[in-house]
Amino acid sequence: MLLLLLAWLALLAGPLLSLWLSRARHGRHLLQGINLAAFLAVVLLVLWHLLPDFWQQGFYAGFALLAVGLFLPWLTEKALHQLAHSTHLLTLVLAVAGLVLHSFMDGVGLSGQMSASSHGLLPLAVILHRLPVGIAVWALVRSAFSLPLTLLVFAGLLLATGIGFGFSEQAAWMEHALAFRAFQALAAGTLLHVVFHQPFHGHEGHSHGGH
Repeated sequence: MLLLLLAWLALLAGPLLSLWLSRARHGRHLLQGINLAAFLAVVLLVLWHLLPDFWQQGFYAGFALLAVGLFLPWLTEKALHQLAHSTHLLTLVLAVAGLVLHSFMDGVGLSGQMSASSHGLLPLAVILHRLPVGIAVWALVRSAFSLPLTLLVFAGLLLATGIGFGFSEQAAWMEHALAFRAFQALAAGTLLHVVFHQPFHGHEGHSHGGH
């Protein structure tokens, strides 16, 4: 239970750190750098975690699905310029769904069984990467949605982690299920699209939904 609490706190520390730095003197430049580092952490999570897994498991269709998630929204936005904003929002929704699923698997990774099999390294990695994920999710979601919706997204991430932790034994098989891996690949591609769509500025983003 302590590992779950630490994972929750690490995720919530992301937006709290962003808010504090955005209001602190000379904090905006530091926040800009931290935001960029958080976005890069998301990219590295995909490149160094998902892609090698797809290769090792022989799930080569995952590469194609990731490319679809990455480039299809961009092509749609170019073809339907007037609907670009709505297309981007739909892409963000799918990316958030992928993050919820990832949070669920984070919860599974915090379980005692996973901790024992990885000599405690997997739970530690889960907790440490939650801070940059929290920063990145805050920057991405807050720039498009209102504050209540953004808080709802974070509540969903916390809940998904708790459910994954509570049902870790029953859910461990999902990581190797074809449907799960297919959705994970597609959502990872859309997440990369959303990340690359950002201008990496260091404010709280109220350009679309901040009202």
